[in-house]
Parts: sequence; structure tokens; C-alpha cells
Amino acid sequence: MATTNQRNRSRGQQGSSGRQSPARRAASDAGQAMADMRDEVSGYISQGASQFRNMTEGHEGRSVLIALAAGFGVGLLVGGALASSHRRPRRWSDRIAAEGLGRRLMERVENMIPEAITERFSK
Repeated sequence: MATTNQRNRSRGQQGSSGRQSPARRAASDAGQAMADMRDEVSGYISQGASQFRNMTEGHEGRSVLIALAAGFGVGLLVGGALASSHRRPRRWSDRIAAEGLGRRLMERVENMIPEAITERFSK
């Protein structure tokens, strides 16, 4: 048996369903679009997983070794890049050139950012 509060809520929902505000309608549309996109992505992922299973069927050992080798290679590249960034430049001219490049890059980025955002973060 429904309580008085439950009946009032259900009546309020029935009465307001036909006259949603534009903000609620937009939020509802956005939520529906996100749900559709989630379903589509889920379909792509499951399709990719089944294709991957079909490709590696019977070659599981090789697949694992290839994945390990690729991960090791990426790790070496990232580690080498991080280690080389901590070395001192061989010449002062290299450092001055790098600082000049960094300044020019920062100026270009600052020019792309709208003034309202730069004012907000400069405070």
C-alpha cells in the first residue's frame, strides 16, 4: 500500500513529465547521448576482444612473449628519455638555445589562451 508521500511524488512526476524545463530536457538528451555512446563503445570493445581471441587462438605463448617484449621496449624508451632529461647540457649554448625555445613556446601558448582564463589564473 502506497503512503501519502509516495502518492504525492508519483502525481508530481506524472504532472511534470509533459512540461520539462529546457535545462532538464537538455540534460536528459545529453544523458541519452552518453548512454548511446557507452553502448556503442561497449560493442566495439566486445567485437575487438572476440577478434583478438580469434587471432591468438592456438598462439597464446607467442602472444604473451610479444606483449612482454613490446612492454619492455616501451619501458626502455621511456626510461631512456627520462634519464637523458636529467643530464647537464654539454655546452652553455645548448642550454641558452633550449631556454629560448621554451620561452617562445610559452609565449605562443599564452597567446592561444583566452584573456579571461589568463586573468583568472594570474590572480
